[in-house]
Amino acid sequence: MFPECGYPEGAFETGEPCSFGSQCATLACGRFQGDGCGECLPILEEGDACGSSQGACPPGTQCSGTCEATLPFNLPPGTACEVVGQCTSGYVCRADEQGGRTCQALFEIGETCEASWECSEGYCDAESSRCTVGAAVGAPCPEDGWGRLRSCAGNAMCDTRSDLPVCVERVGVTEACWVRAGTISSQGNCDGELRCLCTDAACAERRCRFERSAGEACDDAEAACIAGTECRAGVCEPVGTQGLFEAACGP
Repeated sequence: MFPECGYPEGAFETGEPCSFGSQCATLACGRFQGDGCGECLPILEEGDACGSSQGACPPGTQCSGTCEATLPFNLPPGTACEVVGQCTSGYVCRADEQGGRTCQALFEIGETCEASWECSEGYCDAESSRCTVGAAVGAPCPEDGWGRLRSCAGNAMCDTRSDLPVCVERVGVTEACWVRAGTISSQGNCDGELRCLCTDAACAERRCRFERSAGEACDDAEAACIAGTECRAGVCEPVGTQGLFEAACGP
């Protein structure tokens, strides 16, 4: 569903076959079968049981077994909260002395912690239960004992490609790079806003480049067009749907 963006409604009614939510009048497609096709789902009411086979929750709610009001985020210090990531930068949601949960400042190096997400930097060491500085470049990557987080100091990152992972510096624009297996982010070991992008269709090589959107310039070695576009006459242009959208779940 895309209510905030005014995304155009599709033509398919509830119960009709679909592959994408945008094909449906309700903008919700689910109940997918083995052939990859689903069916257009209804929009539920707040408090209704929800799931991929039942329907989509209405705007302002989220599915947590039932459609419940969406939790607020970026909450200021001292505000009552429910989950870790609700608080503004530099704060985290955790239990307070009154038995509730409020947004509290992240712990500094040396302070007692229970998990790494409570530390302002570094990681929470499992043995000492204290926020600890990450390892320096060239040193083995430490593990915190809670989910095997590998933490490096500063802007360094953990190179997990070997049996003994070590902390390495990030690399700059046009330099060769790599992406950790199983990760969604395309940043890889690139610095800042750079992305580790394939240089050809076979992705035999990756290099750090700035990702450009449709309409932006792409006429230098430092730039690469975002997926779904290609560089034409120095500008990123959409490549079109190639008929796949129209063919999805068609007769």
